[in-house]
Amino acid sequence: MNKYDRQIRLWSEAGQGSLKSARHLVLGVTAATTEFVKNMVLAGIGHVTIVDGNSVTEADRSASFFMHHDVDGSNRAQVIAQYIQSLNDEAEVVGAAENPNHYIQTPELLASYDIIITTRLADDILMQLWKNVCKTSVLIQIDSYGCVGQVRSFFLWHTIVDSHPESRVELYLHNLWSEIESYSDSIDLEALENHDHEHIAFVVLLIKALQEWKRRHHNGPPSTLPEKKEFKAIIKAFERTYDQENVSEAVRNAWRVSVPKVPEGLSKLFEIQEGCNLREFGLQLTFFSLVRALKQFVAKYDRLPLSGDLPDMKSDTAGYNRIVEIYRTKAKQDAEQFARVYLNLCQLEGLEPASQSEIEHFCKNCRHIRALRGVPPNEDKRLNLRVHEDSEFKSIFSAICGANEYLYRNHLTTWYGDQSAAEALRDYSAHYADQVGLVYDSSAEELHSVSAFLGGIAAQEATKFTLHQYTPFMHTLVYDAIKQATHVFLNGEIFN
Repeated sequence: MNKYDRQIRLWSEAGQGSLKSARHLVLGVTAATTEFVKNMVLAGIGHVTIVDGNSVTEADRSASFFMHHDVDGSNRAQVIAQYIQSLNDEAEVVGAAENPNHYIQTPELLASYDIIITTRLADDILMQLWKNVCKTSVLIQIDSYGCVGQVRSFFLWHTIVDSHPESRVELYLHNLWSEIESYSDSIDLEALENHDHEHIAFVVLLIKALQEWKRRHHNGPPSTLPEKKEFKAIIKAFERTYDQENVSEAVRNAWRVSVPKVPEGLSKLFEIQEGCNLREFGLQLTFFSLVRALKQFVAKYDRLPLSGDLPDMKSDTAGYNRIVEIYRTKAKQDAEQFARVYLNLCQLEGLEPASQSEIEHFCKNCRHIRALRGVPPNEDKRLNLRVHEDSEFKSIFSAICGANEYLYRNHLTTWYGDQSAAEALRDYSAHYADQVGLVYDSSAEELHSVSAFLGGIAAQEATKFTLHQYTPFMHTLVYDAIKQATHVFLNGEIFN
């Protein structure tokens, strides 16, 4: 059995393939970043480079299960790489005994990585790193101090084709195509025996009810509340036995005869890319070229492509299989029409087209695609501090930023009893002394349970970024282990 069987059920073979081809860079070894690497390696990431110039100390051993007393004095990155590599021989884990600053100041060393993980960086250094990687990578920061910590993510654009919606079902009964209409017309409800009548799929009942509605009203699907009540009454009239299951299903799904609208977030994406040079979207060029083609498809056909998905329903096997076949055939035709529009666009724009499988995947999920527009670290911080609610979490966030600044400027890893550290933290968070105390009292050391939690969250978010599936948070998550509570400060824009 495939050792990734469980997670493949979540994100498919294609998602696992994306994870296997991913390259992550970790700048700085802490218990939290170590837990992050462990989680990604167990999940099957292709490559991780860990960079750290310091040697293992007793403080490191007390916070991480991957460091033992016999490795004192060895390089932290190389020790972690050696032990974590043993967890999964399919992943490549490399430890580099170098100062992370060398990587931060050398953009060429950063360009080959999809996601860059950092920890305990001063604000201006974090901003410098962001400027060097924003066009090629996602930047994630993990900080853990005693009982509190944070995870932050930074990116220009992040796009999601498969957001895993609860349902992709679209019946498009308002504008029937010939195959589904012919199938419905071939069924004479009046001539059926009760048993056969009870096994007619609700899709057919909705089509016949809509035909009767249009015969009476000579217009489109019902739109007002009285009209919808009348339409449901037409459906109920098909009932031969009390609480007939297929009729009840048709009543519950009566709303599906309405004309489906283009989702608001998708309309905004249409507007964003309109008139732009698609190459401005950098790594997301393929996604936005598909969006532009989708807009052209909607303009031409006045609807989105059919997904082909159907819900379960009361029906005999032959009838259900026939409806599934009709919908899948129509979805395939729509995908072919969309592909022609897209390939024509690529030819006109001089773009490298996506693969056929990528086009079909986009087409199937187009109603539920999402795009996230992020903000840089300096904007993220300013927006966080402007939020009025959850002031305790704001104070923790500010104190952590102050701790990062103090450690980085003074080339320290801890601050046992150093009052200048307390002053630095208070400068960053003038109020809420209790929250500042949580950070100061940690002496910049980590609790393994807290770091494991934060490393797990960061790995989960990095997986979402890598797969372009599910939706990551934006941008800062603050964790208070004493209260067992988290708060996410949402900065940037989500289009969905």
